[in-house]
Amino acid sequence: HLFTLLLIMYKLNNCIQDFSNFISNWLKAQETQRWVIRLATGIMYVRYKVQLALMVRFQPRKRQSFNN
Repeated sequence: HLFTLLLIMYKLNNCIQDFSNFISNWLKAQETQRWVIRLATGIMYVRYKVQLALMVRFQPRKRQSFNN
């Protein structure tokens, strides 16, 4: 009888362990996803800024300042 009780407790403990592992893994995945999205957004923003800076630098109207 005691053995059966221990077995049930053990099974239950395993279930809880599995569930908590699943939850923590899911949360880690969510966090990773958020981080990846943030990183991608950052890269896009930087590329946009660089492109903008290059466009401004190579605009023809800047030529006047070199003449005088």
